[in-house]
Amino acid sequence: MKTYKIYKTLQRNAKLFGMERTIAMQYMASQGGFIALSFFLFGANTLTVLLIFMSFPLFLFIFKLRDRRNRVRNFKKTSINKKKPSTVKYHSLKIIPNEQSIIDKG
Repeated sequence: MKTYKIYKTLQRNAKLFGMERTIAMQYMASQGGFIALSFFLFGANTLTVLLIFMSFPLFLFIFKLRDRRNRVRNFKKTSINKKKPSTVKYHSLKIIPNEQSIIDKG
């Protein structure tokens, strides 16, 4: 029985907008929700367009801060786990030939 070490620090998360993918998806969902809500409440006028264009950098700033805080927290977790990497036990599968065919089993 062989054991293999898996170092979790070598795995990289997918990035989108320079953030982790989950936080970037939350950013896009909140931005889309804000756009839909502002059109629903104010209609298509100058105030709506102004609010939408002001919300892009504001939401981006907020979600970048969340991403940075999340990265620091994950780095602390991986530095603790780095001392004792997780091990995975590998079992080889044995393939046994079957005497009967699926068609013959009627």
